[in-house]
Amino acid sequence: SLSEEDWGVYKPEIGSGLKRVVEDSKYVVAVKPDTWCNVYGENITNPLCAEFTIDTSNGAGTVSVGVQL
Repeated sequence: SLSEEDWGVYKPEIGSGLKRVVEDSKYVVAVKPDTWCNVYGENITNPLCAEFTIDTSNGAGTVSVGVQL
């Protein structure tokens, strides 16, 4: 399983250093850089693409992964 420790970016703020942030959203991961994933369509049909959702609204944070094979 993934957590915010695995997924996030550093947001620099002047005077505060680098803060690690994780934004709630749906994400798509492709196996290769040249893999085409139709992220704007209804369904992702390419088996080399996987969609997952990050939701931190409950405090602990969850990552839901839906892999289509």
